[in-house]
Amino acid sequence: MLPSSPLHEPPPSDPSRPRSLTVQAQAWLARLPAPVRVNGLASEAPQLANRIAGTWDDIGSTAALLEALVVDGVSALPVGIAAELLRLYDYHVRCRGRDAPSTTWELPVCGYPDRARVAGGSA
Repeated sequence: MLPSSPLHEPPPSDPSRPRSLTVQAQAWLARLPAPVRVNGLASEAPQLANRIAGTWDDIGSTAALLEALVVDGVSALPVGIAAELLRLYDYHVRCRGRDAPSTTWELPVCGYPDRARVAGGSA
């Protein structure tokens, strides 16, 4: 892969390669709504989760990174992680834009219902 690719990472033997989530990424992951929380990505590719968390406060930078990952990286990722990334991208586009709901309790408006409802629980 080219060094400019969003999936480029140091080789496994490189001591600079992150092996776990940063504190910033852990906090970001905890704040994400459950339906879009990228637990698989965080455990399997913490370097990507760290990068996304690092851009999350800048909506434009996050959009650019997620778009690059979706375009260039989804085919290189395991199916479950690619699905998480696509859900996160969809959430970012639909719920973090200018007209997005301002609180997480409004997530059903964005198409992300309560987990209990998804699982067939009572509302």
